[in-house]
Amino acid sequence: MNKLVVMTFPDQTKIDEATRTLRKLQSGRSIKFYASATVRKNADRSLSVQEVTREGHGGTAAAALIGALAGLAAGGPAAAAIAAVGGAVIGNAADLSAEDDFTEFATNIADSIAPGGAAIVADVTEEGVTAFKAAMQSLGAMVLG
Repeated sequence: MNKLVVMTFPDQTKIDEATRTLRKLQSGRSIKFYASATVRKNADRSLSVQEVTREGHGGTAAAALIGALAGLAAGGPAAAAIAAVGGAVIGNAADLSAEDDFTEFATNIADSIAPGGAAIVADVTEEGVTAFKAAMQSLGAMVLG
């Protein structure tokens, strides 16, 4: 079983270190990530989304959410809905009926990031959630939701 985890950072100074930590946790096989991405909110409130990891099947929810966040960055809610569907397809989704949920969730994440801040969105095995949260919190992240 896996869980979608969102960790927000008040500024972008730690996001590169958080990305390196996430990759180290994955490469060391201490935590399995199905998919993950960083989201940065610039001073002008625009978003940039960068995929960090993706491992085969199992990352459907994260892929749809990452797609929705990328859509918000590209052109607002309508683009987010389209990108959520695209992300879900890329993530091998069987049920695309939740596209509005992903768009709303993506909008909530985007709204929770302060200008100049960042977030990591990760689809993590349930067994790795606590360790992932602890690693990110040690860098100053807060759990969203």
